[in-house]
Amino acid sequence: MCWLRIRGKFFNYSIINAHAPTEDKSDIEKNAFYDGLRNLYNACPKYDVKLIIRDLNAQTGKEVIYYPTIGKEAFHQESNENGKRLIHFAASKNMVSAPHCFNIRTYRR
Repeated sequence: MCWLRIRGKFFNYSIINAHAPTEDKSDIEKNAFYDGLRNLYNACPKYDVKLIIRDLNAQTGKEVIYYPTIGKEAFHQESNENGKRLIHFAASKNMVSAPHCFNIRTYRR
């Protein structure tokens, strides 16, 4: 995980780059990763535009319950466990996870 802060003319940007454990890793490793991501996100200045550019090894599905966070244009039918972790993290930070080509970018609403 790493963090880059860019000062802009109108906004400052905090860009977090992260790579999550794969689905076959233990819950302890996954929880440690998301705790670290949460701590890094919280360390970013409050008024920055925050972008998380990552590979969270997550598959987000088309479940109606997750529409507020991931929208209707998911690639998979069902979310895997890492996908649910991503959705819960994004929802807890009032963020959305938007699919874009083969990468998912998370940005603040």
